[in-house]
Amino acid sequence: MLTSLCLTNQLERYREVAPSLDFTRSSEHSKRRKTEEVLAQLSSAELVYAAQMNLRPEEKIDASTGVKEVNFSTPNRYKVEELSRERALSVLVEAKLTRHQYEVVRSEDKRRFPSYKNIQNAKKHCYPDREAITITETNAEVKLQELLVHTVRRVVQIDVLQSLTEQNFSV
Repeated sequence: MLTSLCLTNQLERYREVAPSLDFTRSSEHSKRRKTEEVLAQLSSAELVYAAQMNLRPEEKIDASTGVKEVNFSTPNRYKVEELSRERALSVLVEAKLTRHQYEVVRSEDKRRFPSYKNIQNAKKHCYPDREAITITETNAEVKLQELLVHTVRRVVQIDVLQSLTEQNFSV
């Protein structure tokens, strides 16, 4: 107990004597400690406004506006939507990406791009049923009726999805 008290006293004396580092060069812990008092006294709106006013004399008007937008705009404005499996498959095919290339692109933003396995599942839905396809060493055949039924189902499915999407945006 006595040792702990001595250490505390030494630490307090060190803080009084030691020169304070510039805030930007301080550690995260020191920054938190230095800002606790300000955070306890001011609301978030006051802090945001103070940050805006602090940026303006430095002629950082864009940054000042950005601080205001982040605080007062809706969170959905900055929300990144994930591509649908079908849209990601379309991008993969149109760009002629290999699996490795797609994985590299996806590694930059995993929330936006679905996994390659999900894209493979979407690709499986682009083909008619296995029973309708006959493959031999010399040729491949697809029953015309099954191909037409599958094509109509996919077109209707795409139309329904597009109309639902348009309704969601118009509401």
